[in-house]
Amino acid sequence: MKIHKLLFFAISVILTNFQWFSSYGKSVHHDTLTLGKGTDFNKEFAKTNKKGWYGNEEFSPVDGIVTTINLNTAKPGIVIFGIGLIDQNNIFILEREFIHEVKSGLNNISINESIKSGQQIFIKTPVSGICYKSGSNRKIYYTENGYNSALSIIPKARLAFSYQIIPNKKVADNQNITQQKLSKKSSFKNTLIIGNSITKHGLAPFWWGNWGMAASRPDKDFVHILISLLREQNASMSYSVLQASKWERDHQHFALSSYDSIFSSKPDLVILRLGENVLDLQDYEQSYLRFLNYIKQEVPEALVVATGNFWTNELKDIAMKKAADSAGIIFVSLSDLDTKENKSSIGTLVTGEDGLEHKIDHNGVANHPGDTGMKSIAYRIFENLP
Repeated sequence: MKIHKLLFFAISVILTNFQWFSSYGKSVHHDTLTLGKGTDFNKEFAKTNKKGWYGNEEFSPVDGIVTTINLNTAKPGIVIFGIGLIDQNNIFILEREFIHEVKSGLNNISINESIKSGQQIFIKTPVSGICYKSGSNRKIYYTENGYNSALSIIPKARLAFSYQIIPNKKVADNQNITQQKLSKKSSFKNTLIIGNSITKHGLAPFWWGNWGMAASRPDKDFVHILISLLREQNASMSYSVLQASKWERDHQHFALSSYDSIFSSKPDLVILRLGENVLDLQDYEQSYLRFLNYIKQEVPEALVVATGNFWTNELKDIAMKKAADSAGIIFVSLSDLDTKENKSSIGTLVTGEDGLEHKIDHNGVANHPGDTGMKSIAYRIFENLP
C-alpha cells in the first residue's frame, strides 16, 4: 500500500512538472498582448550622441498593464524606459519614465506599469548597448534633440525588445448628467474656453475640420456639448474659443499679453483646458499659476475653472492642481477618462468642413477623445460648475 502511494505521488509530481514546462514561455493569460516582437536580433545599435527617445513603430491598441519587458543588450548597464504617445504633430509626449539595470544578452524584466491605448514604450539615449535588426520592413522612431523635437525615422530597423500587456477589462463610466443636476447650475452670460487641439484644431493634411480634433462633427466636440448644456440656463449666452497650444510649447517664456484682446468681451466664465502638449515640466507649476493669475487679473469677476490632462500624466496634473489651489481656482481632473472607450480610433469617420466623409488614419489624431470622450469631458466640467 505504501509503495502504491509513493508511486502515485511520484507520477503526480512528474505530470505537474510536465505541465509547467510545457507552458513555460507562454503567458498564463490567454489574452496577453505582445508588442515590439523580436528580441533575437544580434546587431548592436549604432552609437549616437543624439539625446532623446527611441521606439519601434508600434503602439498599444488597448488599456492595460505592462507585465514584462524582454530586452536584448550587447552590454550590461542601466536602461531608461519611457511610456508615452506620439501626438498629431509627430512629437513624443512622455508620461513617465522608469529605470532598470540589465545584463548583456537577453533580459526578462518583470514590471507592473499601466499603459493606455495609443501609448508605447520608448528607450532613452544613449542606447549603444541595445541590439537591433536591420533590413526589417518596419522602422524605429527617434528624436534628434530630445523630446522637444519632432520624431525622425531610422528606416528598415527594429530595436530588440518586446513587452507583454494584460488588457484591462473594466469599462469607464461616462457619468451621464441627470435633469436634476442641470436645473441647479449657475447662469452665465459669456464663456471663454482656452484650449489646444482637443478644444479646436484647424484644417490639416490629417484633419478636416475646425473644431475639437477627432470629434466626428462640430456639435460632437466637448466645446459645443458644454455650450449646449450651459445654454439650458441662459439661451442667449455667447462664447468664444482661444487656441493656446503655443503657450504649451513655450510656457516659460510665452507673452501672455498677446491674449489681452480675447478678454475685451469680459467673459464671466473662463475654462482653461490645457496641458497635453506641454513637454518641458521645468517651472511648469509656476507657469500655470502665472496663466491663472493673468486670467484673474483680466476678468476679476469671472468664475475660472481649470482642468487636468485627458492623456494621463500624474506629474503635470499635480503641478496644475497645486497652481489651481494656490490661485483659488476650481480644478477638474480628467485623467480617469483616458480610456480606449473614450478615444477615437483609426478608421473612424469624420464629416469634414467640405461636407465629405473622411477616415481617421493618423495615430496622433486617433489618440484624441472621440465623440464619447468629448461628451465625457463636457459633462465632467459641467458637473463641477456651481
